[in-house]
Amino acid sequence: MISAMRKILWLLLLLPLMAMAEADDGDSKQLSGDKVVALAAVPERVAVTAKRARPGAYFVRITQKLKSDDETYYVFDASQVGKYWVIKVRADGKLMEVYESPSAPTLSKD
Repeated sequence: MISAMRKILWLLLLLPLMAMAEADDGDSKQLSGDKVVALAAVPERVAVTAKRARPGAYFVRITQKLKSDDETYYVFDASQVGKYWVIKVRADGKLMEVYESPSAPTLSKD
């Protein structure tokens, strides 16, 4: 019985990691109507703005979103020294907002 419980525990621990690795495979993926994209697929001006907003941060996930007024923006879920950040940048490279997230990013919709 303990062995089965350990297997379940390991499965519960590994599933989120496997899902995050899938989302970071370099291809675009659909996620609840939003498009998860690789850093290479983000316009250069957007990537530069995000990097300047939190220098040294590691981008865990980048989501391309479309507002109701057809404005495209990008949400960067970032990790830096044990803290998690959300960086929002418009497609034209203008910074929308940066804030600290209370927890690590998940694959659920923001």
